[in-house]
Amino acid sequence: MKKNIFVALDFSNFDKALDVANSVKNDAAGLKITNELFAICGKEGLKKFSEFGLEIFLDLKILDIPNT
Repeated sequence: MKKNIFVALDFSNFDKALDVANSVKNDAAGLKITNELFAICGKEGLKKFSEFGLEIFLDLKILDIPNT
C-alpha cells in the first residue's frame, strides 16, 4: 500500500516532535517541519528526523499565514 500522508510537526518542543515522528514512522509518507520547529532544532534536528527514513518537507514560508 502506497503511503501518501505527511504528518505536520507543528510543535515548539523538539522532543515532542521526535516522539510523534517516531510514532508515525511506519504509517506516514513523510514529515512536514514548520518554521517554528526548524527555528528550535536547526539543521542538526533535521538530521535526527531524517533517521526515521521518511521524506521531509521543510515548510518555512511565513507570509501566507497571518498568524505566523
